[in-house]
Amino acid sequence: MEYLQSRATNTLATSGLNMGYQPQAPTDAGCTPDTSDTPGMVRSLQISPATSKAKAKASFNTNSEPDRWCWPYSSAMTSEEIRRLMARIELFADRGVSLFDATLTAEKLLVRDREGDDRRLCFECAALAGTRCRTWREAGIGVSVLPSAVIFQLQRCDAFVSA
Repeated sequence: MEYLQSRATNTLATSGLNMGYQPQAPTDAGCTPDTSDTPGMVRSLQISPATSKAKAKASFNTNSEPDRWCWPYSSAMTSEEIRRLMARIELFADRGVSLFDATLTAEKLLVRDREGDDRRLCFECAALAGTRCRTWREAGIGVSVLPSAVIFQLQRCDAFVSA
């Protein structure tokens, strides 16, 4: 160890107390402040005195088209999709589904709607009471008490009544 310490020299990046590597900020980075090492790298932002809050607010009006950058232009939900998602979460939670499962199911239905799928969940149907289907004969299910796997499965049903 003495041999290594005798061979080490003090530099800007190391000191006599700490022989390890000490990284320094790069001098060519644009985010470093103006110093003698980085002259003129940071430019100051200049705002025109003619700019007022009213002009800035008028030029950035988000209420004019709130869904402008939403689906189908991005994966962001539109206002209508958010309203529908919240209504579904509330419906599923009222029917005894945990908030976590209700949210997952509502998001699954959001994807279904976007893809134009015409299948439905039993949980969306007004004829479902607990796990019993009131229109099981018309639906052609064969039993009135449905297992949870069927209730949360997307399917086509002739007896579907929107809740």
